[in-house]
Amino acid sequence: MDTSEPPSSSPMRTPPSSSHTSTTIAPQSSSLASLAKAPTLNAKSNKESRAQEALAMKDEQMRILSEQNTQLLATLNNMDDELQALRMEKLKADDENRSLRDANFELQSRARAADAHLKKAESSMEEREMQIKVLTDHNGELLRLLEIEEGQSATLAKENSTMKLEAETLASKFASLMTTAKTHEEMAGRAMRDGQLRAEEVRLLRIDTEQLRTSNNELKMKAQVELESLHEQLRVRKEKQYQLLEKIQSLEEAKRQSDDTLHGMEEKIRHLVEQGQERDTQLQLESKAKRSQIDANKHLQADNDQLASDKSTLQARLDKAEQERTRMEAENRDSADQLREMAEKVFQLLERLKLAELGKTKSLEALKQKEVEMLSLKKKNARLLKDVTQEGKSRVKIEMDKDVLLEQLHALKKHNSQLSIRCRDEVKAKLKEAEERAQLAEKLKTMSSRVSFLLNKMQADEEAKLCTKEEMKKMHAQILSMQDKNAELTQKLNTTGESNRVVTEALRAKQDELDTITIKFDALQTKVVNQITEPIEIDMNNNHHDNSGNVYPDGDKDVDANGRFFVECRASHGGLLVIKPKRSNNGCPEYLEKLGINPFLKWAQKQQDTKRRLVDKIAGLCHMLMMGEEATLSVQQTLESKQEHLDHVGKKCQWLQEKLAGEEDAKRKTLIRYVHEVKSQARADDAKLSLKLPESGIGDEEVHAIAALLRNNSSIHELQLHGNAVTSEGARAIAAILGSATCGLTFIDLRKNQIGDDGIRVLTEALERNPRIRHVYVHAGGKIEALGANKAASSNPDAIVQVETVCVIDVRENHVTVTSHDEDGMPVAPLTTGGEATELFSKRPSALALANASVQEKKREWQRQQQLKKQKQLEKEKLKHKELQWNGRAGGLELAAKTKKTLPPLEEKSLERANSVPSIKAHEEREPSEPIPTDVKEAQVALDATLGDDGPSSAEKKSMKKHQSATAFSRRLKESPLASSKP
Repeated sequence: MDTSEPPSSSPMRTPPSSSHTSTTIAPQSSSLASLAKAPTLNAKSNKESRAQEALAMKDEQMRILSEQNTQLLATLNNMDDELQALRMEKLKADDENRSLRDANFELQSRARAADAHLKKAESSMEEREMQIKVLTDHNGELLRLLEIEEGQSATLAKENSTMKLEAETLASKFASLMTTAKTHEEMAGRAMRDGQLRAEEVRLLRIDTEQLRTSNNELKMKAQVELESLHEQLRVRKEKQYQLLEKIQSLEEAKRQSDDTLHGMEEKIRHLVEQGQERDTQLQLESKAKRSQIDANKHLQADNDQLASDKSTLQARLDKAEQERTRMEAENRDSADQLREMAEKVFQLLERLKLAELGKTKSLEALKQKEVEMLSLKKKNARLLKDVTQEGKSRVKIEMDKDVLLEQLHALKKHNSQLSIRCRDEVKAKLKEAEERAQLAEKLKTMSSRVSFLLNKMQADEEAKLCTKEEMKKMHAQILSMQDKNAELTQKLNTTGESNRVVTEALRAKQDELDTITIKFDALQTKVVNQITEPIEIDMNNNHHDNSGNVYPDGDKDVDANGRFFVECRASHGGLLVIKPKRSNNGCPEYLEKLGINPFLKWAQKQQDTKRRLVDKIAGLCHMLMMGEEATLSVQQTLESKQEHLDHVGKKCQWLQEKLAGEEDAKRKTLIRYVHEVKSQARADDAKLSLKLPESGIGDEEVHAIAALLRNNSSIHELQLHGNAVTSEGARAIAAILGSATCGLTFIDLRKNQIGDDGIRVLTEALERNPRIRHVYVHAGGKIEALGANKAASSNPDAIVQVETVCVIDVRENHVTVTSHDEDGMPVAPLTTGGEATELFSKRPSALALANASVQEKKREWQRQQQLKKQKQLEKEKLKHKELQWNGRAGGLELAAKTKKTLPPLEEKSLERANSVPSIKAHEEREPSEPIPTDVKEAQVALDATLGDDGPSSAEKKSMKKHQSATAFSRRLKESPLASSKP
């Protein structure tokens, strides 16, 4: 456009110079203008048509692009609406899912609660059934004891009636004697010559009255002692009740603590369950969110792909637009060149036709039009440039959106990976939580079992408390009755010695009968076992022989035969079938040689009628098997018939043992009561006494009681305890009183006990702590001698010091014994038969084998019962041993409710004790004892009826060894001098 301006200005400057020639060349200029006008008009029309076409194409392209943009915007808006609708549906589905999950959790919790209630109801029903069973057993036992007590009360009532009759006869005799005495006094008053006799009778009567007064005083003193002992017992019972109350309080406190811990555990479990439910819901929500995000990612990926395709199409369209723009620019350049050429031609024509003014004006108008067209073209070019810039901006925006979408995709992938890791962690945490929940459930079960155990224990303690209250009431009633019957007790004091002797004799008789019953029971068991095994061995021996005198097997088992033997056919055997063992180290070849199986098979196969001989052999074996089965069934029936009787005899023996153990316990308590009475007697009498208790079975518990007796008592100077069961614990109890200066013991005999070196050391150290003792010597044999200064030297420092023996303790011949019961716990090997390796071709076990197995099972069951009985006996002995070694001083003062025995008088200075009952060197007055119960005799008669004539003779009974159930207390009881003495 700039190049066309100079030519346009030059014609404008030329007219003044060419004005003088206008008249001459006017016709030529008009013709030339008409000639030049035609091509310029054609070129102008062509350019305008081309420009219009280009503009129409550009407008069409811009319209298409705008339509595509509107379509894209509409699709994006639709996608946003769909996404919003999907989100709303997702939220609704999440709400519905959450409500359904809550309902499901509620239903599950209700189902669990219903299951728990059902289990609790079942457990309560089982506990009630067990309680009902226990109550029925207790009721049966109580009824049985009630029957026994009724029988004993009947016998006691009979004895009471006889005693009342005797008392009435004695009262009548006393009344008759009083009447005769009155008659004699009247006769003496009438006869003055019998004055001397009367004076003598008066003197004798005075002496008798003095003796009666002294005896009455002694009886009062003994009754007071008895009352003191009863008060001591009441005090001990009160202490025990206080201890029981403390234990009950401690148990209640433990129960409260266990309840608190249980509530805490329940809260923790409930919290953990809630956390688990919340985590389950979170996991499900996150899984659903993850799924929705995955779906959204898929949709976004599809959208991204679609956008990428749209971008590619837009890029192609932009490329096409750029090409069109370049083409239009090229056309514009061409048109500009053409215009420039046309301007040059016009200038040339104007130079040639300077005089043609009309052509000039027309050319100026054409130039103006061309300028207007150029301005419009410039505007169109500017508009095209603006559109291109807008398209570039949209392309940049699309690229930025693509980058944002890619970043969102990366972020979503990263978030998905984080969600997957989080899901894994939550699954692991959930599994761990499930394990912890299982552990907590196990702990809850253990805690519930502990709580149930504590509740049962508390119930038992409450029952024991009620029993103690009832016993206290009974004791209170007994004390009141004892106070009311004090006069009767004073009359019966002279008969206690005889009652003790009769009781010991009855216990000895019961122990003898129990030993004989146990021996007969063992003999009966061995006899039954022998009767069972002998028919089986006889049948096995009978089955080993056939008609030809050879020995063959009598039965077989498929498993053992297939596992030990096989059939062989070799040329070395002549092509005959023989039986060979699979192993040669289990006695199978020797067994085959012993039975002669292979010679019989070879002989039978060489005969012509082999099948008949084998069938005959099988028939004989079947006959022997049937005989063996019949014998086994008969033996089994006899065993079952005798087993009930054996169980009955065993139960009766067990009942006798329990009764004897109860009597021994009562006896031990009476012994400890005697020790406390000796303590009270020693306080009453300050004279020097010697306590002699040799070979009396004294343990550590009784030594503690004796130590309590001697703690503040200096009147007893000699203590003899040789031949007892005193251990180092008892030696510590004695050492506790030897260290004080008030101890009056000068000689202690502890020979033949169970005191070890630590007990001797404790005794020596206690003597060294005594201020009266200067030197302590321990001799080689175990004798301890303590030396000190005499009392005169200690009171007067100027006197000559004389050394004297203060105390001597003889601890020789002591052996520490360790009781072991390994032999009792050894298992008894069951009886085995040799017929297990003889079975060859049977397909199923025979009846004889089944009978043998049942017999062996019976034997094993019997041996198991014997072992259980031995274990129970060992536990009882251990409990007794623990009771004897108890460290307390008031543990053995509990008396049975029925024991109302009185104590013999103490008249001399020395006290001795035999093996079971303490005997006093005084005039012992005795009382008739209760009759011996007949249960032992009934058991003995029943056992004799079962054994018949096969039982052991009286000489064999004396020579037989004592059964293990005979305890040391029963043996001491038999060796007691009171038991061996005769009335």
